Amino acid sequence: NIGYEIILKKTEKLPDAGIPYYTNGASHYEMTASGKSIFFSHNPRSAPYAVAEFYSNNRVILSYLKEAEGMLDNTTALFHMIGFENLLLDCNRLLLHCSYILYKEKAILFSAPSETGKSTQARLWRDFYGAEIINDDRAAISVTDTACFSHGVPFSGTSDICNNRSSSPGAIVVLEQGKYNKICKSFKKYPSIYLKRGILRNYL
Repeated sequence: NIGYEIILKKTEKLPDAGIPYYTNGASHYEMTASGKSIFFSHNPRSAPYAVAEFYSNNRVILSYLKEAEGMLDNTTALFHMIGFENLLLDCNRLLLHCSYILYKEKAILFSAPSETGKSTQARLWRDFYGAEIINDDRAAISVTDTACFSHGVPFSGTSDICNNRSSSPGAIVVLEQGKYNKICKSFKKYPSIYLKRGILRNYL
């Protein structure tokens, strides 16, 4: 559980821009009077249509113009706009780009870039081994002093499969496409390199 107050506010005028420190295409990350903010626009040259302001009291205010109202119907877009990855980081959690299945009460996470075959693997395990697909595109990871857990999140990829289930991970599988099927232990020497590729993050 993470406790944040998310406020959606339709407005005719967005807050003033601040000091930019990072840009990611049409998203601009800036320091403003309220703290850290993300300004969203349709392309790098157009004016922003929404801004998310992050406050130290676990409050996020998402101000948006009328033209952006329809975007808030898209759950994935909404969670992206409130900087969900950073809200998880504040609670010592990571958001991993992966297909999350539950097999014999253990989580198996298939992590890879888009179009590699994460969802295909999840469906094969469901169809041939009776695994349950928890989320076909993302999972939250939490680590305590004694254990590690995988958690479902309330949005996903194209399949809309997103179940609220938590379990201890049995394996994290990094997928690559190739001519032959093979599996090997790749995490032994440089585990962080492989996991870093799949961690989703905003730059706040």
